[in-house]
Amino acid sequence: MLTESANNGMLTYLGNFTFVDDNETTQVIILQYAECDLTEYFYRTSPVLPDQISSFWVDLSSIASALEELHEFKIDRYDVEHIYEG
Repeated sequence: MLTESANNGMLTYLGNFTFVDDNETTQVIILQYAECDLTEYFYRTSPVLPDQISSFWVDLSSIASALEELHEFKIDRYDVEHIYEG
């Protein structure tokens, strides 16, 4: 299970639960609150000046790094390393 990440581009995992309704099961994960979605973030932070453009790419790199961490991570259990890729 994912735990808190040291990556600043990723929201913190807070917990999860299973919801069952009329034989339909839904898995729910709870993440920290985000002020906006990615589209709104890009709209609000459109870079114009050279320093802003550089900062934008640093931030975008952080998001890409967080996605990589989310889709490929390792868990050590019982002295066995499990690698998950998705």
